[in-house]
Amino acid sequence: MDPAIYREVARDPYATVESAAIVFASAGFFALGHLWLGLDMVAAQFLGGIVLWLVGLGICYYLATEVAPGLHNSTWLRTFRVLAFASVPRALVLLLIVPGVGIWFAAAALALMVAAYTQAVQQLFDLDVRMSARIAVATNIPTLIGFVIVLLIVA
Repeated sequence: MDPAIYREVARDPYATVESAAIVFASAGFFALGHLWLGLDMVAAQFLGGIVLWLVGLGICYYLATEVAPGLHNSTWLRTFRVLAFASVPRALVLLLIVPGVGIWFAAAALALMVAAYTQAVQQLFDLDVRMSARIAVATNIPTLIGFVIVLLIVA
């Protein structure tokens, strides 16, 4: 949640591989949180988690560069790196495996992701907190929809 990290990662082209590793690792932890639903669900959540994250990346980049008065000269690769680092709280969904309280950990992970994305978007696109929060919420809607779908499957 340190704003300096987001600025540093945005400027560092060598952090792209590290950012991709973070996306895959957080998707892996996210998927393992669904282990109690079976290995098929873990595989689906891993692939779905990556796809939903990429959709969120597209939403964030579009909103910040085309809709909001953000920095239009920012590249999608810089956005990729920054959002990858901001998505680390998604790994907390692993705690879904804790009986009884796992759902609260997953909800907290989503809230932390919105907070981290807000700060990341603010640092990357030089937007105010209100606009950054709106973009962060919109960016995380695909993940939230995926979370609700899993809840519907379980219920």
